[in-house]
Order: sequence, then C-alpha cells, then structure tokens
Amino acid sequence: MNLLGLSNPDLAVISALVFNAVIIPFLIPLALYGVPFRPRTAIDLLRRNLLLYGVGGLLSAFVGIKLVYILLGWFELQPWVQHLGVVVAHLLPLGGL
Repeated sequence: MNLLGLSNPDLAVISALVFNAVIIPFLIPLALYGVPFRPRTAIDLLRRNLLLYGVGGLLSAFVGIKLVYILLGWFELQPWVQHLGVVVAHLLPLGGL
C-alpha cells in the first residue's frame, strides 16, 4: 500500500528515518513541559486531544515524510552528491556503513 506514491523503497525508508530523527527532538520539550491545565469535561478534552495530537500527528507525518523524500530525491540527482557518496564509501571501512 503506497499511499504517498514513493517509488524508491530505499529512499522511502531513509525518508521515514530522517523525519523521525528530526521530529523527535522537537517533541521532547513538549512532553517535558506539558500543557497548561484548563478545567474541561472529559469529552471536550478527548475531542480536542484527538483532533490536535491524533489527526495532526498523522497528517504531519505523511506530509513530512513526503517532503523529506522529495528533498532526498532531488539531492540524489545532483552530480556533486554522487561524487560525495563515492568519496565517503572509500573513507568508511568495508566500503560503507
């Protein structure tokens, strides 16, 4: 099931990993700080949190992964990035990571 239309599976996995590596440090302060307490009913809190953190988190993940995929795909086509990959492959042990 390819919802985002990502044609290169290797690049898709790398995009998801990069997105998670970037977004998690931004979420840690939110988790540590928390949110201010406002007295509300349980159903109002549930509705607000599901909309904000559930749907918002799901949509931002899809959009973010697609943007990283597009950016990495653009970099992959640049000749200087291909040369950089060859240089790094020669410098790393066993020819790669």
